[in-house]
Parts: sequence; structure tokens; C-alpha cells
Amino acid sequence: MTSTTRRPSRRLAVSFVLALLGAVAPAVRAEEVQTSLTGEVLTVSIAGGAPAGTQADLAALGVVAGASATVTWRVESTTPPEAEEGILPYTFYRQGITHMVLQIGSYSTELFLPVGFEDLNVVQVGDNVPGPSVSDSYLMSTPATESARLLHGAAPGWPTMSVSLFDFTGANASTDDGIVQDATKYQLGNAVIGGVNGSINVVLDVGKGGGGKGVGPEFCAKKQLLAAKVYGRKALLCLAKSAQQPTKKDPLGDKLDACLDKAAAQFELKIGKAIFKATKKGGSCAVTDPITLGTELRDALAQVAEDVGTGVDPDDTPDRALRAKILRAAGAQWTRDVAAYAKDVMKPSPAKLAKKLDASRAVVEKQIQRAVDKAQKKGILYGGPDAETLADTIRTLAEEVATAAGG
Repeated sequence: MTSTTRRPSRRLAVSFVLALLGAVAPAVRAEEVQTSLTGEVLTVSIAGGAPAGTQADLAALGVVAGASATVTWRVESTTPPEAEEGILPYTFYRQGITHMVLQIGSYSTELFLPVGFEDLNVVQVGDNVPGPSVSDSYLMSTPATESARLLHGAAPGWPTMSVSLFDFTGANASTDDGIVQDATKYQLGNAVIGGVNGSINVVLDVGKGGGGKGVGPEFCAKKQLLAAKVYGRKALLCLAKSAQQPTKKDPLGDKLDACLDKAAAQFELKIGKAIFKATKKGGSCAVTDPITLGTELRDALAQVAEDVGTGVDPDDTPDRALRAKILRAAGAQWTRDVAAYAKDVMKPSPAKLAKKLDASRAVVEKQIQRAVDKAQKKGILYGGPDAETLADTIRTLAEEVATAAGG
């Protein structure tokens, strides 16, 4: 069930106590649009490091699989899109969500924007996105606070609340790339609240729903890992190309950002399709917030590129070529490692997985060391991480993504 209303905005009063906590008082709004969707809790996942009794505490508040849920949000219709509109088949709006509440039993979460975190309030709209099939998507994400501090964890962290809507039936949902969309037009929807102690995944009442024979979580984990495999490889290729080019080719990094953004957009679409397929079959997915996972992976790989670029001579073509070669080798290792996890998730075999990961590590270490030695003979001194350290870093990132996906 859904309801949508328009109403004039008003300035919201914020108490002195909330001000001390760092809450941000919204500015006067021209016109907000409110939407409410009902749904049902699909999964309640508790992290391994969560305090004992977290699951029981949530259950006592009514947060269990099958429980009814309601999510309500408001967006400011006059929020301008980001300046880079047009680079991607997606349009982004920062600080466009003015209100969001997820209610399950006597437990609730609510939008909360600490000072300095305002830009984590984001809406992403995909209208007629090209791919294997034309699709529409509407993704919202914001920091949040809980009525009962159970998923939050230790300060100063905050959980993330998100709503994801997808349509893969021929782009019937979005009529434009505006921040205001009709939620009832989408084929699949879910709401998630996730923190360091775990997450709650709610399937929303939109589209025609699921049905069919149920599948286990490994079904979605494999598809999402394959999406991550492609995303990481493309991201490292973008970073390698940028490392090889002289600064004058892309002085502001616009071309690199466009390359990374394109890879991220394709990743988010594939994650959404994996969620749709698993939900339709009665299954579930560990990753339900592709924006957050994609951003974290992008930042981690960008840090790898920065480390590899340590001490590079920007005016030395062979030196730049060395850094690019190392990043391409890292991309190949990423592809092998994540593919190994994707295969293992369906038929787990710790011994076979370890053998594949060790073989992948041996290949990349040999490639990188050979490239560094060859460059050194030409007088090029490489100051980045050595072959073993870099191989460890890529392997650790692959393991973290596999863990996030439930593999």
C-alpha cells in the first residue's frame, strides 16, 4: 500500500539538546513530496561482533522476519541535481531527503544528519538506463538514528537507512530523471537499515511481488560477487589509464571520474538485478545498498592507486607506464580472487578456495616484481608498495567484499 501527498514546507524547530548533538536544522523548503510504503521484514542479520542478545532485543521490539513495516520519506522537489548531470545515465541529488522514518513494531529509525555528513543524504535516479534491458531505478540513502540503539554500535558511527526501487520490465517507472517519482510504478523495492551490529532488510509492497521456488542466500551472493568482480577490474583499469597519462591529459581528473562513475553505475544496476531475481524466487541478499558498497570499494581501489603512485615522476613516461602496469596486474588478481569467492559460495571448499587464492597471489607477485626489476635496470626507482604487500591488499579487499555479499 502506498500514499503520496504534497504539502508546503515549514521551518522545523530544533532543541538545544539536539543542537549539542550535532543535528542539522533543515532550511525552509519550497515544496516537499511525501511517500509511504508498507512492507515485510525479509531478514534480520546480526554481525559477528554485535553484543550478545542483540537479536533477542530486536525481537522483543517486534523486529523479526515476517513482521509488518512502514517506510515514509519526504523529498524536496526543488533540490537541484549535481553539476555533473549528463556524464552518467544517472542523476544525483544531495541533501534532497528532508524526512525518512522506518517503523517496525515498536522499533523505528529516523533520518539524522550530523554536522559534516550532510552530503551522505543522497538520491540517485536512473531513467531509461541502457544495458541488457532498459531499466529505471530510484535509490535513497542517508545516515540515521534508532529509537533503540541496537545496530548503531559505538559512537561516533551512525547506521545507514536506504530505500531502493527498481524496474526491469522496460523502463515503465521513471518518466524523467527528477527527484520526485511514483514509487508504485516500480517492480521491486526494499528498505534497509544497517550498522556495525547488523542490518534489517524489508521487502516493500510495490510491483507484482515475488513467488516461485525459494533459493538460498548463496544465489544472490554469487551474482553480486560477479558484479563486484567486473566493477573492481574496470575501476582498476580506469585508474591504470589515468596513471599512464601525463597530467595535462586530464588535469582536473574529470575523465577519470567519468570512467569510474560509469563502472559504478553498471555495478549498481547489476546489484539491483541480483536483488530482484533473488527476491522474486523468495530468496534474500546480504548487499541491499549498492551505493554504499560501490563507494567503499571505489575509495579502497583509489587508495591502492595512490599508494602505487608513490614517488612517481609525472614527467617520466616509462615511470608512469610502470605504475599503470602494476595496477593492471592488480586488476587481474582482483578478477581471479573475486571469481574464486563467487564459485566457492555455491559449493564451499576452503581447501580449493585457498589453493586458487594462493595461485592468484603467486602470479601477481611474479608479474609485479618482474616489472619493477626491469624498470630498475633502466634507472626507474619504484617507491610504492612491494609485490607482496600489494597482493595482500587486493586479497584482503576481495575477502571483505565476499564477506559483505554473504560469501
